[in-house]
Amino acid sequence: MIEPINTYDIAGFFLCRTAQAVAVLDEVGAPNALVQYDLYHAQRMEGELAATLEKYLPRIGYSGWVGCEYKPKTSTQAGLGWRAAMGIPEAVNSTTEL
Repeated sequence: MIEPINTYDIAGFFLCRTAQAVAVLDEVGAPNALVQYDLYHAQRMEGELAATLEKYLPRIGYSGWVGCEYKPKTSTQAGLGWRAAMGIPEAVNSTTEL
């Protein structure tokens, strides 16, 4: 897995666009190497999420936990307080029914 990161939040990050990531994967040539497509970073750098996803979906792959990235103003627990209001349990995985 390789993940493009936007250069607005991390200036100078080498890999910042989906096309770059796919080009690196083409060079590597490993069929099990995929792009970890982060919607936040892709939107910041490229926009057009639907078109980008459609174009590169065969090269995107991820299974596992999905995390919420944020910059909390107080504690982590306080920052994630919105989950309870939406009925989302503290730990959610692919088998959790919401």
